[in-house]
This record gives sequence, C-alpha cells and structure tokens, in this order.
Amino acid sequence: MSSHKISLKSAILMNLNIMAGAGIFVNIVDLTRELGLFGGALYFAVGLFMFPLIFTFAQLVKVYPEGGFYAFARPISPFLGFMSTWTYFFGKLASASLLIHVATTFLQKLFPAIFGTFPAMVIDGAILAMFMVLNSLNLRIGILIQNCFFAAKSIPLLLLIGLGIYYFDINLLENVESVSCANFVMMLPLVLYCFSGFEAACSISRNIENASKNAPKAIFYSFFSIIVMYVIFQTVVSMMLAPNIAMLANYADAFPYLTSLMPVTVWMQTKMATAISFFIGFSAMGAAYGLLFSNAWNLYTLAEHGHIIGAKKLAVLNRHGIPLYAVLVEGLICSVYLLLSGGSKIPLQQTATLGCTITYTISSIAFLMLALGSKSTGFMSLLTCTGFIVACVLSAIKYNFISLYLFGIMFVFGLGMYFSCSKT
Repeated sequence: MSSHKISLKSAILMNLNIMAGAGIFVNIVDLTRELGLFGGALYFAVGLFMFPLIFTFAQLVKVYPEGGFYAFARPISPFLGFMSTWTYFFGKLASASLLIHVATTFLQKLFPAIFGTFPAMVIDGAILAMFMVLNSLNLRIGILIQNCFFAAKSIPLLLLIGLGIYYFDINLLENVESVSCANFVMMLPLVLYCFSGFEAACSISRNIENASKNAPKAIFYSFFSIIVMYVIFQTVVSMMLAPNIAMLANYADAFPYLTSLMPVTVWMQTKMATAISFFIGFSAMGAAYGLLFSNAWNLYTLAEHGHIIGAKKLAVLNRHGIPLYAVLVEGLICSVYLLLSGGSKIPLQQTATLGCTITYTISSIAFLMLALGSKSTGFMSLLTCTGFIVACVLSAIKYNFISLYLFGIMFVFGLGMYFSCSKT
C-alpha cells in the first residue's frame, strides 16, 4: 500500500470530519430563534434537495477520479475548470478561517487565565501556523490526526442528543408555531454550510485507493450519515433551547445552559459544560484541519496546469508528497480573511457557501454538457444550485455585504491571475 494513498474508510472519515465541524454547534441558537423546532426539518429539506447534486458529483468523480473539480469542467473549458476550482479553494478557506476563530473563542472562554491575555487574532494565527506545520507531513499522519479530532467531536454530539432524548416532551410538538418561508430562506446558507464538505473526496481523489470506486462511496456514505445526525441533533437541541431562547445571545451561551439541564449535581454540570465546550472547540479545530488538509490539492491542481502565479513552486511536492507551498498560500489567505472579517460568523459562512455553490453549479453544467448521466438528474442538480445561489445573495443582503465583498475580491483576483498567466 502506497504511503501516499488513503483507504475508503479514511476518505469517509475525512468527509465526516469536515462536514460535522463546528457549524452544527454554532448554528443551534440562530436556527432555534428563527425556526423554532423546524431547524431539524430544514437540515432534512436541504439534504433532500441536494440528492441530485450528490449523485452528480459521485458520477463525475467516478469518470474523472484523478483530477478533482478542474477535471470535471476542463473538457468544456479550461477557464471553467479554473473558476470551479478557484472559487471552491478560496470559499473553503473562509470556512477554515471561521472554524479556527470558533476554536479560539472557546479557548478564551474556557481558559481565560492563559488565552484571555492574548488578542483573538494572535491565537488564530498560532492555530493556523500549527496546522500548516501538521499539513506539511505525510497523509498517514494526517489521517491519524483526523481520527483523534473525529473521536473528540463525537462526544458532545452524542451527549447532547442523549440529553435531548431524556428531556423529550411530545407536548412541545403540539404547540409549534408557524414559521415564515422568508426565515427558512435566510437560514438556508447556514445549513448548507454544514453540508458542504461531502465533496472533499473530490479534492484528494488522486490520493484515494481505487478512486473511481471508493471516492463515490465516500461521498454517498458520509452524506447520508450526516443527514441523520444533523436532523436528530438540531431537533432535540431546539426542544431544550426553545423555552428560554430569548435569554441566549449566541452559541457560546447555549452550552452552559444545556448542561444546566443535566440531572446531576451543580459541580458536575459545571465540569460537563467545560468538557463540552472544550470538545466543541476541538471539533472546530478538527474541521479546519481537515479543510486545509484536503484543500491544498485544489491549488496544486491549478498550479499543475499553469493557471496561477508561481505555478512552478506551487506544483512542487515535498519529501512527504505534500504541496508545501500551496499549504503556505492557504495560511496567507486565511490570515487575510480573519483580519478583514474579525472572525465574524455569518460573513465567513456566506462566503464559504457561495464559493462552494459556484463550484457545484459549474460541475452540474459539466455533467449535463458531457452527458455523463441522466439529464433529469443534471437539471435537478442545476436547479438546486440556482436556489442556493439566490438564497446566499438574499441572506447577504439581509445581514451585510461583507461576504459579497470578500467573494468579489477573491473572484476578481482569480480572473486577473488566470488571464495574466494565459498570456505568458
């Protein structure tokens, strides 16, 4: 077995590690406030709506197991291949930046004597630097680290689901208030953000054993597993939060409140609150690590085809078979995101969602034009993408335009880079 190849199990784990990151935890208050007990239903609806997209990507990676997003669109146009990969690359880095900042927030809250004396941006930078060092090592070490992260994030998920089942009250379902469609549309990008990551296997398909067979399986198994977990988790947590949602400002307030409901002593509740917050912060770090771990290969692919500045350097692998300079570029872009956004949750989530949705759209167009499967699946996939783009724009308009500015800056920079490199 090559040290530069990973198994199906490892590919599934990586997808789950990226999808089941901090998003599911940081959304609980916003979804409960806006949608009440229907937050879990939105996860189910979005997952159902994404089924055609899942089948589209599974077929694409089966046909093009070695090239990722660039290979999907390149037969139509190298430019579309570039834009698909570039928007995904910088969109995912917005997500990684958010996850790193979420981890910092929990560290400062849990250990104020140690981390409270440093500005959040300094801690963000230290975590980012640590991940860049770890991601310069070989794939086997990377998978081992992801195993640890995934085990840690499973603890708060299972514990809070168990607590929600313990407090389950059928009477709450009888008093559910109606929710406007506008609320669902505004919350849709936050939920879609939690599903993005199912396609991570495409980014590193060249590193998966028997990729034409195992990469599609990794997509299917991870996506369908995560739907079940998200629906159950958000529904039972909303039932516990709903009676006192007005008292909770954000996700950081939610977990001490939830642990106060545990049928144990106050001392144990305090300890459990600390433990859960720690594991959630660790979960955010794990998802960020997984994103940076897989996403560097997207920049490497663009460098292979000479579409970016410094392509020769970025296409070099170190002795561990890792594109080291691509990892360094990831760190630079994440630093810019954190400085411009201050780690604000919604702009970074929206930027990440919009970037990924553009990639989904281009890939769906490629699926249709190359006649790789059922036309109805392709058209439904394209319809899904259109709906998500509209929701992203409407959400950005409602909250602020920072996400559109961030996306626009990176998009225009990519255009300039592509056409500049095409002339040389």
